Amino acid sequence: MIIDTRIDEIKSWLSHLYKTDDFILEPASSDASFRRYYRVTIDNKTMIVMDAPPKYENVGPFIKIAQFLVKHGLHVPDIIAEEREKGFLLLTDLGSQPYLNKLNAKSADVLYKSAIDALIKIQLCDQQSITLPEYNRGLLQKELNLFSEWFLHKHMSLGAPNIIQNHFDILINNALEQPKVIVHRDYHSRNLMYSDTHNPGIIDFQDAVIGPITYDLVSLLRDCYIVWPDSKIESWVGHYFKLAKDSGISLTQMALAFVNSRPFMTSNIIGATNLDQLKENIESIDTELSEETLDRINAIHAAIPNPAP
Repeated sequence: MIIDTRIDEIKSWLSHLYKTDDFILEPASSDASFRRYYRVTIDNKTMIVMDAPPKYENVGPFIKIAQFLVKHGLHVPDIIAEEREKGFLLLTDLGSQPYLNKLNAKSADVLYKSAIDALIKIQLCDQQSITLPEYNRGLLQKELNLFSEWFLHKHMSLGAPNIIQNHFDILINNALEQPKVIVHRDYHSRNLMYSDTHNPGIIDFQDAVIGPITYDLVSLLRDCYIVWPDSKIESWVGHYFKLAKDSGISLTQMALAFVNSRPFMTSNIIGATNLDQLKENIESIDTELSEETLDRINAIHAAIPNPAP
């Protein structure tokens, strides 16, 4: 009954906006919240209505972040009209085909590289020009608790083992140690829309935060809705690294930070052959790597102890 009432209110709002009742309104999609989406067709043009009941949802963050991302060249819905008090937004239609429907062995390279290009663009946005929540210890802990509360307890009828918090702390500390960027939080194949001209269309960004730089890349490449061979994922990570390096994220400093962590290392300036290299080597002193990163580098070193025999 509540949903039907809101549909009537949406129709009344659209009729007022366009001075006509001659339109078609049909469900477009829904997400894991109280938000609902409808596709409206008027004069052969389609648009999307977001229905976000104010009692449960706030359209303010969506509006703010959408406008911010548009200014930075990202392909997100434009806001055509808004009725904040009722929780209605009228948006441009990014289509009905998520990446998930279009991804296959032939299309994956192009689509993922486009998604990574857009991700780098998001990460390069000026954090100081928008106010977003911090992905702090409390929020990270709250989300990790969902594993215990919903999966173990609700679905498996199991109690969480005492040791689980130790593992949570490792994940939280790793996240907090990373460089901070704007994080979409759900950057995966169901929230990236396929477009003929500007891939990807990006939706469901209203919960964005300032958080760890690896979060969205992992969300994209370790997608819970589609699985790829490690060789493919490694090639896409390589594409990300190249773009990151070209955009000013130094992989040299990450490598030197690993060297600095070795107990036998007393200086990292040996090997620098010019002032720029010397400057980068010295700056690596302030670069800290998490235990997980160190473990992964050690694993690679164990597999390839002498990469240049």
